[in-house]
Amino acid sequence: MLLVISDGCKYWIINNQHTILNPNCRMLIFTEWLKTKCKYDKNLEIDLMDFSGNILNLSSSQRPYANEVINVGDAYVLLSVERDNGNIKYISLLENLEKIHPELYNKLERLSGSSKSPARSVSGKSRKSGKNNKLKSTPSPNVNQR
Repeated sequence: MLLVISDGCKYWIINNQHTILNPNCRMLIFTEWLKTKCKYDKNLEIDLMDFSGNILNLSSSQRPYANEVINVGDAYVLLSVERDNGNIKYISLLENLEKIHPELYNKLERLSGSSKSPARSVSGKSRKSGKNNKLKSTPSPNVNQR
């Protein structure tokens, strides 16, 4: 799942469609909206990673509003977060991240602390619906150009 915020607008590209979003909302509402819009199970823990490899840590953000974390003009990859015995594994919800952006994929691997087995791309099936929700993607657009 690739999310892009256009310069000066509150438009997001989700599932290759433009969607209007008001980021002046509480972080919980923002993450719930993303899961609903992207058709993921509401119990799935999600996060965003920018194209510099920075994970936004939406669930543990000290900032209560999404607009304090999300930057206009930036592009993000939607991630699922798996927690197991204190370990955190980030999984790209953007299909073929390892082929499209190998450097970003490698950063995600390092952040997941995985040196032997790579953070897999999930099948895109939500935990309850079983629907395939992953995007077939193209390289990320340069959002700073019009």
